[in-house]
Amino acid sequence: MTKGVLYDFEGFRIDTAQKCLLRDEEIVPLTPKAFETLHMLVRNQGKVLTKTALLDEIWKDTFVEESTLAQNISTLRKTLSKYDPGTDFISTIPRRGYRFVADVTETAADEEILVVEKRSVTHIVAEQEKIDDKPNLTFVPRKVLVAVALALAALVASLFAASYYLTEPTQFDSKFKQFQMSTLFSGEDISNATVSPDGKYLAVLKSAPDGDVLVLRQINDGNEVKLVEGNDLNISGVVFAPQGDGVYYSAYKRSDPFPKIGNLYKVPLLGGASREIAKDVDGPVSFSPDASRFAFVRGKPDEMKSVLITANADGSNAKEIASRPLINGFSMTGLSWSPDGEKIAVTVNDRMDRECPMKLVAVNAETGDTKVLPGNKWIWIGKTAWLSDSSGVVVVAYRSGSPNLTDEAWFVSYPEGKVRPVTRGLSGITGVGVTDDGEIMIAGKNNRLTTRSYLHLESPEITNVISKSVSEDALFSLGARWMGDDKIVYSKTQNGNADIWMMHSDGTSDVQLTSEPAADFNPVISSDGRYIYFKSNRKGTTSIWRMRMDGTEQTEVEGVHYPSTPSFAAGSHAMYFSGVPEKVRFPVIMKKESGADKAVQVTDFRSFSPKVSPDGRFLLCFAIEGGLTDYESSKPLRLTLLSLEDNKIRKQYETVRGNELPLVEWKRDNKGFYFVDQKNGKNEILERDLDGETVRTIRKWDQGKIFQMAVSNDGKRLFVEKGEDVVSVLKFENTESG
Repeated sequence: MTKGVLYDFEGFRIDTAQKCLLRDEEIVPLTPKAFETLHMLVRNQGKVLTKTALLDEIWKDTFVEESTLAQNISTLRKTLSKYDPGTDFISTIPRRGYRFVADVTETAADEEILVVEKRSVTHIVAEQEKIDDKPNLTFVPRKVLVAVALALAALVASLFAASYYLTEPTQFDSKFKQFQMSTLFSGEDISNATVSPDGKYLAVLKSAPDGDVLVLRQINDGNEVKLVEGNDLNISGVVFAPQGDGVYYSAYKRSDPFPKIGNLYKVPLLGGASREIAKDVDGPVSFSPDASRFAFVRGKPDEMKSVLITANADGSNAKEIASRPLINGFSMTGLSWSPDGEKIAVTVNDRMDRECPMKLVAVNAETGDTKVLPGNKWIWIGKTAWLSDSSGVVVVAYRSGSPNLTDEAWFVSYPEGKVRPVTRGLSGITGVGVTDDGEIMIAGKNNRLTTRSYLHLESPEITNVISKSVSEDALFSLGARWMGDDKIVYSKTQNGNADIWMMHSDGTSDVQLTSEPAADFNPVISSDGRYIYFKSNRKGTTSIWRMRMDGTEQTEVEGVHYPSTPSFAAGSHAMYFSGVPEKVRFPVIMKKESGADKAVQVTDFRSFSPKVSPDGRFLLCFAIEGGLTDYESSKPLRLTLLSLEDNKIRKQYETVRGNELPLVEWKRDNKGFYFVDQKNGKNEILERDLDGETVRTIRKWDQGKIFQMAVSNDGKRLFVEKGEDVVSVLKFENTESG
């Protein structure tokens, strides 16, 4: 297994094998394109690289302006100067290009271990020589000096060896620093895969039109046994029984009335009838080391709290050990009981903390005392799993300022909370699990396959394909809008970074407008056609920005907590959006006039994702049934029509199903709207009148998912991004000894 090349300069190190820049063993955050640019400059240290050479190498087969390269160089200078202010690493050669001017040392990574070992020995010899060179007041025979020196060297070596073996490195420090990765299998119907403690089996959850399916798969030969059929089930929280005799899962019927409450079941390892273990368990459980008890999270909306519960393995003797207000309650996505039995790792979704809304905490399994693990400013944390020596937790998460808003796998040490990336540069991770011996890690990797096209609303069966993509990491839609009637501005993830692009409606002249080492997404066009508004996490958390149509003058315009994509009415400069303002505990609709310093609140009930009608009289949004406030989630979420004359609800339509909000677009005549409905695994674009009585199918597909849609300004065409999310199940084998 090749270890690549190391480049060292002024305290920095480029590791080509891991494709990362390090400073004092800590990763310096760079986008993939910024890293490639720096790598090319460093390996050509002292040489002038023309702009053409850099563009041809870094952006192969992609047209970008020289301004994109200039922005990349500017980003690198800013990043490096944070560590060494005043040091100029990259010089601009007028009318020619750029040159890396710092001294660079190149080392083959395979030689690095040898170099360290040689330096250690040399250090001992050098100390011996210094002793010999010192003037002696008392004569000592040279043979005695040599013997003493050798004895000291032997003593140092023995102490070093004893220290090494007595202080064996923890799994946090040693595991998966080097690994071999392989793809076990892939599929568009795979939701996630869970590895058994012995590393022999996978419990694979698959989605199907008539209900989720749970399958047992052998890792080595790929043989499968179906454990649970569809039967209208929605399945989650799949875990193996500690004894290896079955699989636990939570499930409810898709046809159940709202609110839908799951129960915990156990199915034998090789199939058979499922047995109900406990009621009202909506997420994963995690077992104590002796398998006598399990833990899980339960939401209690009537009491406005979420609780961490432990129960006997048969579901009896349930006991609340920790409780939090629902506004910053426990999340059901990440739960893991430590191998030493003392603590339970669980995630907290703190909606009132703008800088770090997700936290990883360790709860004492007996007393319920909670310790927050410091580290990254997490925006999202999914699955968690303890390392078998309890030295840390592996999590699937993305942090503040993520360039692509997708998950990676990380190690978080306990109790210090130090963070170490595991899948460096590999994003789109959807789940993770580690075997008991800590040698194998299984994770899901999402790849979005998309086709961008538009259909003619008068003849919707006619589709014009614009472009196709086969390797986007996006875990959710990044937005698209028509600019005039012949151009489309949109966001896509390319080379690990989400940026705003613009193209003609035939797919030609694709031009990149943003290139910051952050995520820029959800673009919309202002009503006067002069600006592109978009969301960005350049300052860590997401805020609303705008720029000129050519990508210049990029500036932040609104910093409200959790902003939605802004919306404009034709001929109006007022911007509508949702967010969580100060002293408010839930999202509301807000309005900001052009040039105003502050936005004003439009709704006083929980409501979000507004879209203003072209005439500015109405607004479509999502709100709790009846216009309830806060997190009274015993009522369903509904598509809602709001009058902007009095800010009152006029009508509520479909109940929202699933995790993603349905796509909604106004008709240009203001008489109705288009929306996407998902039924039995199919996707339909429908048209509804405002009165809600008339519904007409525009187009339906039997395969794939609709990710985005946008109506052209003349109201005659509908841009559609459609495709599949293909999940690959990856196997990581630790190759680092010790």
